[in-house]
Amino acid sequence: MYNLIQLESWEIEQNRFALSEDDNCFYYMNYEPNSDLNKSYEKQTIVNIKISKEELDKNPNRLYYKEKGLREVSSWLVNTINKHRRLAEEYLWMPAYSSKAKTDKLYDDRLQKILSLVKEKIPEFNWFDAFDVKQTVESSRKSNKRNINEKFNNLTIDRCFIKHLKGKKIVIFDDVLTTGTTFQAAKAKLKEVDDSFYIIGVFISKTVHK
Repeated sequence: MYNLIQLESWEIEQNRFALSEDDNCFYYMNYEPNSDLNKSYEKQTIVNIKISKEELDKNPNRLYYKEKGLREVSSWLVNTINKHRRLAEEYLWMPAYSSKAKTDKLYDDRLQKILSLVKEKIPEFNWFDAFDVKQTVESSRKSNKRNINEKFNNLTIDRCFIKHLKGKKIVIFDDVLTTGTTFQAAKAKLKEVDDSFYIIGVFISKTVHK
């Protein structure tokens, strides 16, 4: 079982160029993209939850591993929220947006599935799926494009999320923290609605390179 760790200011300065010291971001584990898959539970977890629809079409048996990963991650969130009840009582959780539009046949709703599993265990847990993109773009991981303005301009938000707020506090939930551009674009889109929102980021993992 992994516990939530706060991202330290030195790491924000050195490794997450899109973030600032004012950003409150938390993560559960380190993810080394170049590590040995057979020896790294962390990499196995991320690879499993990211199994794509294309991969599932080729090998439906991989669904077992994807769902196993989603359940494991949801259990970490449940454990965290049971220790810090205000995360359910005061915050609205919002899954980060994908590089694919929701209308794209290859769109993967893994983050939504994780939050749904948390909701099953903690009925008072509050989440709303508000983000989408205007058009599918190549993921930052593949294209190496990290422009916050480009992401912001391609981002849409369903303002119905306001009806689900318990106050002014929001969690943006994502799987992998790399530079922080996805988080910053989502945060800026929320601040466009109400600049007084208090926004934190919760990530399953952060990338590290050794």
